[in-house]
Amino acid sequence: MYSLVETKMHETNMKKWQHDMAMNKWQFFSNGSTTDTARIIVGWDKGVFDVVTGNGASYKDNPWVLMGDFNATMNPTDSKGGDPNWSRHKQAFGDCMHQAELHTVPYRGIKYTWHNGQQGEDTILKKLDWVIGNTAMANVWPNATAHFFPRSVSDHSSKMLQLRQDQFKPKPSFKFLNFWAEREDFIPQIARVWQVHIHGSPMFRFTSKLQLIKAHLKNWHKVNRSNISIRVAKAKADWDEAQLRLDADPIAEETILLERNKAKIYLRLSKDEEAFFKQRSRIQWLTLGDRNTTFFHRSLLHRKMRNRITCLEDGEGNIIHDQEGLGKVAVGYYRHLMNEETEQACWGSSARSNHSNQTAANELYGPHP
Repeated sequence: MYSLVETKMHETNMKKWQHDMAMNKWQFFSNGSTTDTARIIVGWDKGVFDVVTGNGASYKDNPWVLMGDFNATMNPTDSKGGDPNWSRHKQAFGDCMHQAELHTVPYRGIKYTWHNGQQGEDTILKKLDWVIGNTAMANVWPNATAHFFPRSVSDHSSKMLQLRQDQFKPKPSFKFLNFWAEREDFIPQIARVWQVHIHGSPMFRFTSKLQLIKAHLKNWHKVNRSNISIRVAKAKADWDEAQLRLDADPIAEETILLERNKAKIYLRLSKDEEAFFKQRSRIQWLTLGDRNTTFFHRSLLHRKMRNRITCLEDGEGNIIHDQEGLGKVAVGYYRHLMNEETEQACWGSSARSNHSNQTAANELYGPHP
């Protein structure tokens, strides 16, 4: 489904436009029947969803995108020129986004997508054009990027949404998961690995044991807690089946014990799942126990899209977009930075050493004439 505004299309051209867009099986609605030209056109694929009857898949379960001129800014920094005050009514757009659980897609190119066409002190620039998606869209296309191009004949920037998945997958770093420490067998496992005898210096033994613990925890997590959401769903299905067996034979000791065991497994995995997504979402102001996993998962998706770096400028002024290139630029920048700091530290250390030596010589032999 999509909608177009300010089209100014004559009703007689609707059929031709529909044919040229290869949307003959779509259904369209516009205000062209009440005006000379259609300024609002809404279209939808009846095979997926019918706006009139409401039949079809739920809009919350399917990825969808809104993109265009919303005639509203999100933050005070989205405007240059004009009234500098951030009035209360300007907060409505951001509040609506939050309540509808929508997010802005990371973008490249022009920030201020609208220009009032004036010059000097009368110039006003604003970001009024947005590309907005729902949670399902972030799940299906986590690397989606919007492109806003320089304005030409219009006072608005043209835009394009790129959904291509990035093929570059960096090696994941090791992360300690807090819920590991809540298990009863956590300390005994760590103690058993730590007691492994290793030859070498104290520092070598220490770092080697840390590496062994890291490898052990990664393997333990892979066997017992990886794909945690899938494991929770499987545990819930097993518990449901055990309840059905108990319902059919409620006094059998075997079915009673089986149902209790499956319930404990499901509840333990559910708690682990919630703690896992809470840690990843970095939200600390909700307490565990209320099954807020969906909220944490959604927050994680929004944070990833908000914080994702889409481009960097290298030392020669080139704009880099691909993920592998971004990594090289970042590593090169900090390597250069660390080299400069090392050189300064060495120079400072040498200067302090020379100063200390001269001071000691002065104290022994007096100042040099």
